[in-house]
Parts: sequence; C-alpha cells; structure tokens
Amino acid sequence: SEGHSICNEDTRQYIVSFAQCPNANPIRCDDIDEFMPKLGIKYSRYEYSGRATTWNILSKDASTQMIEWFGHSSFDKKIPQFIKELSPDKLRIFIDAY
Repeated sequence: SEGHSICNEDTRQYIVSFAQCPNANPIRCDDIDEFMPKLGIKYSRYEYSGRATTWNILSKDASTQMIEWFGHSSFDKKIPQFIKELSPDKLRIFIDAY
C-alpha cells in the first residue's frame, strides 16, 4: 500500500490519502472498504482501471494527526511508539499491511 498526508495552512489543503492495487491485494481493498465507513468521517474512494484504488480523507485534524504520528515525507517517516508497543499478533498485522 502507498499513502501520504498533506497539511498546508496556506492553501487550506488537508488530505490523508492511501492506495492499494486491487489486482495484487483484493482482500486488503475489501478490508479497507469495510473499515472506512466505520470511522465515521467523510472520505472519497477512487478507482483507476484496476491499477489502484485510493481513499482520501479531507480533514485538517486527520492530516495533522497522521503527520504527527508517521511523519510528513519519506525523509522523516516514522512509526509511533503506540504501534511499537502493540502485542506481537497486532504488530504482525501492522507489518504485513505496511
């Protein structure tokens, strides 16, 4: 999976975006489709001819939190402490999805 967050005060652009390839990971796409409505926040879903499915959350709070937890770019990417403290079975789920 791929993803990024944008939190730009100047342009008022706040996005959390992530993507999966439905051909390579159909079960993960199904899992995300099942999970997203349960979050209780507005999101958009886009499909690109079987090459990718993306989910975008347009939220200042969500984008700010994701950047705080995981970093802003590939140069400062990090795993937050609360994930490092997960039980081994939960940590395996995170690693497999990462």
